[in-house]
Amino acid sequence: MKKCIKCGIELADNALFCNACGAKQAKEEKYCPNCGSPILEGGTFCSKCGTKQESFAKDLSQQQDFAATNTNEIKATENETENNILSGFEQSESEPPTEQISEAETEINEKDCETKQESTVKPASKKKKLKPIHFVFGAILLFGAFSFAAYKVYDHFEDKKLCNQIGDAGNAEDWQIYLDRFPHGMCSAYAQHTIGISYYEGKGVSQNYKTAVEWFTKAAEQNYATAQYNLGTMYYNGKGVEQNYEEAAKWFLKSAQQGNADAQYVLALMYYNGKGCFPNYEEAAKWFLKAAEQGNDKAQNQIGFMYDNGEGVEQNYGEAAKWFLKSAQRGNAIAQNNIGNMYYEGRGVLQNYEEAMKWYLKAAEQGSENTNSQNNIADMYYSGKGVSQNYKEAIKWFLKAAEQNNAYAQYSVGFMYYKGQGVKQDNKTAKQWLEKAKDQGYIGADDLLKEIKDKEASDALDALKGLLFLKMLSL
Repeated sequence: MKKCIKCGIELADNALFCNACGAKQAKEEKYCPNCGSPILEGGTFCSKCGTKQESFAKDLSQQQDFAATNTNEIKATENETENNILSGFEQSESEPPTEQISEAETEINEKDCETKQESTVKPASKKKKLKPIHFVFGAILLFGAFSFAAYKVYDHFEDKKLCNQIGDAGNAEDWQIYLDRFPHGMCSAYAQHTIGISYYEGKGVSQNYKTAVEWFTKAAEQNYATAQYNLGTMYYNGKGVEQNYEEAAKWFLKSAQQGNADAQYVLALMYYNGKGCFPNYEEAAKWFLKAAEQGNDKAQNQIGFMYDNGEGVEQNYGEAAKWFLKSAQRGNAIAQNNIGNMYYEGRGVLQNYEEAMKWYLKAAEQGSENTNSQNNIADMYYSGKGVSQNYKEAIKWFLKAAEQNNAYAQYSVGFMYYKGQGVKQDNKTAKQWLEKAKDQGYIGADDLLKEIKDKEASDALDALKGLLFLKMLSL
């Protein structure tokens, strides 16, 4: 027989519900540690005395004695008691035991707590005492680190000081002393390059292109852009090394990639002419433009030429005139002549003969070698465009260019002597200049020479006829 877990009335062992109160009976029971009444599995409070159920384990013999003392009607086998104990651990809550716990149980719990504390709390590790030798060793390390740092700072300032003392006025010997003291100093690449320049120009040392190449190479390998450009120039011209356009292009490219405008311009020329690489107008235009944007007047003139002719870029007379003007304003004589042509023909700008003449004169004033501008000035004086027509001024400028072996000017001088324009008519002088133009393959020189010879023959015949006529009259 068993009792109802709610009202305590006796029930059959296999009863699932109480006949009196209708409470459902648990399959497995446990008992209140206070009054011994059965507790529904999972219950938190005793339904009879209201005692909260605690989660602690009881010894099997204590459970049996406790149940026998408080009720003669509860009979549980050892297996059932053991199951109740296990069930109590599974549903335990982390709260302290109530006052009804026996002294034996209290001792058990205290022992359990001590055991848990001993197993979870690790004893504090004992601090090792530092020995005097440790302090000595640490002081030595600290002093060494401080000394090394101080030396590096001092060395840095000494490097900078010596570099500034030598400066731009330093010669090869000065910079050699610097390199002996600071082989990897902040100015080492500059020093190597300067020594290379000294050997290239023969300043303070005997001129030696091979030695110059060696020093340029050392500086170039340190990524010094100017040295890379100069080394490329040595390979391009075959000075101190065997001429090698591919090697020259390699070093020009390295320098150009660092923004060296001169290297960018020469590299562009190599792409344009196909030296050391395949001809590539697009690459040429790219590098001309980079150099032009940095103010390189030669590159500005060249990119203007490419826009004018549509090489590597889309043809654009406006862009051509813009870059010609930029270069001309920086004093480039070729660009001054080119912008003069743009104004003369009205390409990319409004046609303006006066403006064209202004730029032609600027170019011609820079040197007698500017034969194109000299010819253009002569043409304008000859035709009277932008200036009053003046044959004397025209032949003066044509002669300047003709004396520099310009074929067009030689032809023009011959023509003006033949026609007697600005000078006294002189077939002999005319033929001399026309022969020079003909030797250079100038088209039209040969035809004019034949015309002069035919006219001379005709004139001679006419003269002979005149003499015969006079002789007949005298008879």
